[in-house]
Amino acid sequence: MKHSAFIKKALPVAIAAVAVILAVIAIVGRSDNTPERITLVIEEGVVELAPSLYAERDDIVGVVLPSTLVTIGAEAFRGCTFLESVTVPAGVKTIDSRAFRDCTSLKSVVLKGTPDTLGEGIFAACPRLESVSFAEGTSAVGNAMFEGCSSLSEIVLPESLTSIGAGAFKDCKILSKVGFGAKLSEIGADAFYGCRNLTELTLGEGITVIGENAFRECVALTEAHLPSSLMKIGDHAFQDCVAIKSVKLDAVSELGDHIFRGCDEIEIAEVGSFIASQDGSVRFPAYSARTIVVKEGVTELGVRAFADCQKLQTVTLPESLTAIHKSAFHGCVSLEAIRLPKALTYIGSYAFAGCRKITSVTIPDTVTRMDAAAFSDCEGLESVTLSKSLTKLDMQVFSACGSLKEITLPEGLSEIGAASFRRCASLKTIVLPDSVEVIGERAFDSCAALESVALSKSVERIGAQVFYACDVLEIVTYPGTSAAWSLVKKADDWQADHPTLTFICQGDPAS
Repeated sequence: MKHSAFIKKALPVAIAAVAVILAVIAIVGRSDNTPERITLVIEEGVVELAPSLYAERDDIVGVVLPSTLVTIGAEAFRGCTFLESVTVPAGVKTIDSRAFRDCTSLKSVVLKGTPDTLGEGIFAACPRLESVSFAEGTSAVGNAMFEGCSSLSEIVLPESLTSIGAGAFKDCKILSKVGFGAKLSEIGADAFYGCRNLTELTLGEGITVIGENAFRECVALTEAHLPSSLMKIGDHAFQDCVAIKSVKLDAVSELGDHIFRGCDEIEIAEVGSFIASQDGSVRFPAYSARTIVVKEGVTELGVRAFADCQKLQTVTLPESLTAIHKSAFHGCVSLEAIRLPKALTYIGSYAFAGCRKITSVTIPDTVTRMDAAAFSDCEGLESVTLSKSLTKLDMQVFSACGSLKEITLPEGLSEIGAASFRRCASLKTIVLPDSVEVIGERAFDSCAALESVALSKSVERIGAQVFYACDVLEIVTYPGTSAAWSLVKKADDWQADHPTLTFICQGDPAS
């Protein structure tokens, strides 16, 4: 009995001792001191995996999820650093945030179903992930779903996909090709930010929104050809995509700030109807483009449409264009030439102000109105052919065009606005057509080379200091009589700075 009692007591001790010895042998036998790897098989019937249930397990290399599974909780497998592959069953409807985040050995993901709820960062920071398979019927890629998956080189998105969440593929640094489905309508903020190897972007008709920073720092991207369905582009969407050479934009109604900032190699941009905004809220965002082609069918260029595109050299305007609004090309200092279409009727104030390299311009006869300072500060402008339909030159319309040597004013012109030719330092002669009735103040102020002026017979009013600082001007002729001249309303200082100016009334009889 005592012996038997001894065995009952001793046996557990002996077994425990043997277990310890075997454990030690197992540990010693593994040179990396890591536990034995397992494929985790979760039994059928399980419908939910609790949050963090298997988080940071370093023994799991594979997992078999049951067909009954409906919910994978937040961080359920987070940090399982030896997990190599995951197949999510078709019945799963919810995958919560970070469920497989930081699974640093994960290489393959198969999503057999179409979950209704996708948490944030489900597969984020899985640096070895190479393959992802989506089920047809999938409608969304969740926020930050694959962020930082730096081995993911290609992704084919299902045709059913309608949205890509914010940061979905951010910093997938070797991702070079993405197949976008035809039903895709929205790409979220930061979706492809920092995908430095992405070379191709083909978006189907149906896309309506590209979020802020969506393709920022995609430095290998060479084209941004965006469909006519696109309505909104967020701030910085393509900023620092330094290799982009070609841009196409059509009917966008909402443009963020600095969309193409840092895209300094854009050679050609094709633009559509979005550029017609008249409140200045929609401006051409690729301001480093060298060549711009405005699509046929566009009828108006909006306020500041291409303002300050300082690298712009050439522009092709459509024959359909009827109006160029205020400051449309203001400050385009490299623009060398402009051909205005024959349908054009209106040129707004400051439309081409500061376009220093334009040397000549022909205003088609269809233009009936040209507002203030339309071509002011065009320092290289040498010759102008005006529309025969103009009845008024607005104030400062050609002011500070220092190279302007000749201009023919059309019959039918009735008014020359204030300072219209001020500081046109190369203008030598001016002949006013018989139709001119009003000459505004300082109209020819500081025309330093002006030698002679022939006034019109119809002139009724002359403003102040019309010929101020015209240092070489000696003769002004008037085709009427002295009696008619006395009836012309003249500002008291109309000939200020020229008290000895020779004035000839050609209608007086010879003495």
